[in-house]
Amino acid sequence: MALLLAVFAAGASAGTAPPPAANDRAGELSGRLHLAGGGVIAGEIEECDEPGILRWRSPHFVAPFDFMTAAIAAIELAAGDGGDGRGAASGGGDDDDFHFELRDQGMVLGKLEGIRDGVATIRSSTLGRIRVDCARFRRLSRLRGGGGLVYRGPKGSGEWTATASGKAPPDAHAGAVVAGSGTTLEAEFAIPERAFVEVVLSWEETPDFKLAIGTSPGSAKVPPHLACEVWGRRIVACCESEEEIDITTIAEIAEGAGQIRVLACIDQRAGRAFVFSPNAGKLVELVRGGGPYLPAGGIRLENASGAVRLEMLLISAWDGSLPAWIAGTSEQVLHSGGILEGSLTGFDPSTREFKFAAGDKEVLIAEAALSSICFAPRADEPPPHLQVTWRDGTNLCGELLRVAGSALWLECPGFDAPVAAPFRELLSVAATDSKKSFAAPLGRAGRLELDGTNLRGCLAPAVESDAASCLAWQPQHARNAAALKRGASGVVVYHAPPRKAPEQPAIDKNARAVRLNRRLRQMEQPKPPTTTNVTTLRSLHLHTGDKIACEILRIDDEGVACRLEASSETVVVPHDDVVAVELLDSYVMKVLDEEQQRRLLTLPAGTGAERPTHLLYSIDDDILRGRLLSMDEHHAIVEIRQERKSLPRNRIARIVWAQAAAESPPPPDPHPEPPPPAPAPREDSAARLGTPVQMTGACAMRCTFLAHEVTAEDVLGTSELMGACVLALDAAYQIYFGDAASGAPAVRSIQGVRFSEAPKPATPAGGAAGGDRPGLESPLVGKAAPAIDLELLAGKRFRSADAKGKVVVLDFWASWCAPCLRSLPEVDRVAKEFEAKGVIFVAINLQESAREIAPLLERMKLDLTVALDKDGAVAKAYEATSIPQTVIIDRAGVVARLFTGSGTDFPAQLRAALEAAAAAPK
Repeated sequence: MALLLAVFAAGASAGTAPPPAANDRAGELSGRLHLAGGGVIAGEIEECDEPGILRWRSPHFVAPFDFMTAAIAAIELAAGDGGDGRGAASGGGDDDDFHFELRDQGMVLGKLEGIRDGVATIRSSTLGRIRVDCARFRRLSRLRGGGGLVYRGPKGSGEWTATASGKAPPDAHAGAVVAGSGTTLEAEFAIPERAFVEVVLSWEETPDFKLAIGTSPGSAKVPPHLACEVWGRRIVACCESEEEIDITTIAEIAEGAGQIRVLACIDQRAGRAFVFSPNAGKLVELVRGGGPYLPAGGIRLENASGAVRLEMLLISAWDGSLPAWIAGTSEQVLHSGGILEGSLTGFDPSTREFKFAAGDKEVLIAEAALSSICFAPRADEPPPHLQVTWRDGTNLCGELLRVAGSALWLECPGFDAPVAAPFRELLSVAATDSKKSFAAPLGRAGRLELDGTNLRGCLAPAVESDAASCLAWQPQHARNAAALKRGASGVVVYHAPPRKAPEQPAIDKNARAVRLNRRLRQMEQPKPPTTTNVTTLRSLHLHTGDKIACEILRIDDEGVACRLEASSETVVVPHDDVVAVELLDSYVMKVLDEEQQRRLLTLPAGTGAERPTHLLYSIDDDILRGRLLSMDEHHAIVEIRQERKSLPRNRIARIVWAQAAAESPPPPDPHPEPPPPAPAPREDSAARLGTPVQMTGACAMRCTFLAHEVTAEDVLGTSELMGACVLALDAAYQIYFGDAASGAPAVRSIQGVRFSEAPKPATPAGGAAGGDRPGLESPLVGKAAPAIDLELLAGKRFRSADAKGKVVVLDFWASWCAPCLRSLPEVDRVAKEFEAKGVIFVAINLQESAREIAPLLERMKLDLTVALDKDGAVAKAYEATSIPQTVIIDRAGVVARLFTGSGTDFPAQLRAALEAAAAAPK
């Protein structure tokens, strides 16, 4: 066995700290299990006697999962005593004399009891008595000698000071420390003047970081003694002074995830360092220049983007000679005053002496004189699957055999027997290689999210029972499925909703230029379309927020009769529970701005019994206000102003129910009756029937019900309104369950409408309002008509000033307003009867383009004078809050009548008003 032996007087201390208090978990190992490729589940390890299987119990499931150890990325354990990340610096108990570094990055702390036939017997305060093949050693160092261990970690984020300029906070994960984007981590480790430092860093995406070794608090501008940083596609090591820099490449960076291991021997006062990285496969000496320098004991990790994980940090004293396993030198031993070439042959526990063979001689070295032994390099071997770390620095790599007796039983290379790795003071369990690919789940792949758990996998067939819900989850990397406990709350995600775009940060520099540019971009943006193509499904919208895909059969006094998909039963839903029905899968719908919607929902004052209860959207962009009385497979019967109309059903795209107007609460009863006795408490419906579930799908579909069973293709249950439900898993976007089913946000594509009446007009000056002469209610009556100057559809302009001496009829309308389209021909016909008496008719369209108006007039075969009120200013001046609105201006330019709406008596009322206005003297 080749080695390099350093021998000098004992007594130089490595600076140890007392070990943390014991925390025996008595067979319980709780925390979070991280899986390869993503996924985490909270819980604890359970006993299992199958090799390569980790049995994990989650508090949310009725049974544990069996995970393959190859699928384990890490186990992040709950912190106990000493769990703040500030465990012992060198670790070990009072009887531990050495730390034994292994070739697979493992480490054992303990007392050497003997070496015989190439096998070392070690008594460890953590592992008990173990026997290890000396060929597995990389280095052996005395804990309280010149080559002693100073620090082995990391032990959590508590020992670091974090400064985060970005939004990603620092984090601790399964023993590693994570520096998020824009984060700087600093810590003081009392690095010796001559130090050996080993660092392992990893990342998931192309990195951009700087690791500074040998820093002082607040010395970000002072060059460290050694730095490793990213320069483009390379990671370089450099020693820098104020005048010069010595630099070398230690690794090339590939796309995506990666890892680097750096080993350095640093002489801070002399300003030199020997750097070795297995990635580069060479040893380089760097010289800082100048000096001498003052030693500094800190480390700083600056991360510019992505996330960088500090997987391992080992600091120990260095005796000034290069270890053979770093330098790749020949077999040699360093002893007092010289170098001895030889091999370790044994250790005598009675005399506490090491035995070495140097040529044909045997050399004895006392334990007290030993600082460290560095063994010659050997060929790399693939590491075992798991790496187990304790808070005292003990670290083992091995294959999991079983979990029993408050311990993980590991088979470790070079150990003569399985090792019982106790739960006591266990810090983390991590995979040595978690970048593996696994087969996709058998069912539809999704993601389960609930408290402390985020698992890829699929729903497995299950039936509701007294203890378990019907939702059973098969994780991607587990051998088995397990049912969720009744009462669990969370969501299964198959199709994630789109993320909201992040807000752009405010820019203070050149604020005025920024505002101007933003305004120019807004002006260049095209105006929103006046119509939109609506892709939906035939569906029923409920006040609960649910939107149910179904076939609408009929509508009558009882409600809406419909039939769910995959069901032959007819269900009748009361009107009070309905918001809307959609009768087509796709159609072009008129988009109304806020002002247009206000006019649509504002009714003429005193509507009373004629008040509409529905909005009907046609496939031709029209919107009709009325009272839907019934609908069958062919026709819909609608009452408009007490007049019944029969509309073809195939022309109707959507029907929206109006909500009842808010009523004032009744005055309190001065003599209230005693309240009735409280009903007996009912058994909870969820406990009786199943698991509360809310399934969402395409086109904002949503159904809330109680699930009883899950099959390979469907979720079966019962809805309070819809009865038996069978919903296909393939159509689901999300499945909320438990309390989340009632708290999930409703993405409503249709909101219930509420009509309101226009305010009742004041009594016009000089007479009563209305009476048997309708059209006199508006306060505009009797006043000078507001001036009008509008572009005509034909291309000229209409100016009210040019119409003095004539009677002018104005009709405010819009193409989307069905009552307007019904009254417009009537107004035109009546006005033409009085053309010879100096009456002119102008139809004022509200805020629509010529390309929207012209085809409509051509289809209705109307030849009108149409004025374009593009910004709605004229309608506002004439208080046209509800349309259609018809205004008569007499020959003197005064408003004579103003009609809102169009009832059955409207043509006669308009004709009488025009006769009076035309007969008046000029």
